[in-house]
Amino acid sequence: MGRRLRPYELRGGRGELVRRRVAADDLSETWWAPARTPYGDTAGGIAIGPDGGVFVAGANQAGAQRGIWARRLDAQGQQTWGSRLTSSGFDVSGAIAFAPDGNLILAGARDAGGSQPIVFALDPATGAPLWSASAPRDLNGTGVTDMTIDPSGNILITGSTMTTVAPAFTNRGGSDAFVLRFDGTGKLTGSWQGGSAAEDEATGIAIDSCGRIVVAGWSDGAMAGAPAGRRDAFLLSVELHEE
Repeated sequence: MGRRLRPYELRGGRGELVRRRVAADDLSETWWAPARTPYGDTAGGIAIGPDGGVFVAGANQAGAQRGIWARRLDAQGQQTWGSRLTSSGFDVSGAIAFAPDGNLILAGARDAGGSQPIVFALDPATGAPLWSASAPRDLNGTGVTDMTIDPSGNILITGSTMTTVAPAFTNRGGSDAFVLRFDGTGKLTGSWQGGSAAEDEATGIAIDSCGRIVVAGWSDGAMAGAPAGRRDAFLLSVELHEE
């Protein structure tokens, strides 16, 4: 019987992105694939396809290939396609996942005179962009850290914002945690924002079988009760404002 393989890992050092596959029993490498330029390279998400293909989202900070990119590697670690989606070194990828319709969804933040959230739908066979979407208002100072997709194909992204993600909300001070929901065509359908008078950021998001949205993150203030001291972690169940 062959060795059991654990999920693909992303490891980096000195600005280099390295994709590795390791055996679960002794963590020995079975293959590795570097993705690096002379500039800063980062990875923001990974997804595994039904055929064992590895889909990675990342960004290059400078040079001719700067911007957000997505790549597909086969089960042996050989790249089968690459797609560059933006062109600014300030753009950052946040997460990548499959939608129920089979499309590949990538969430991140782009530089448009300031950091703005953005979502791409990609053809998983070629990496070609199918559509992209952002909030229909100026969200300068908004970064994306995570994404989840519900069984109906709704895309929910989270992170932090220094502004307000919808007119229904008021920035509490510094950066606030937020959630934006897009439908399967990229239309914004819901939003939530919360925080303290200090800095707050949501770093993870999930949806349970009943549709409840839960976000996790950190707060430097009294976001969910009196702080225990310095920076506190939080876990919140949130309800979206319908757009």
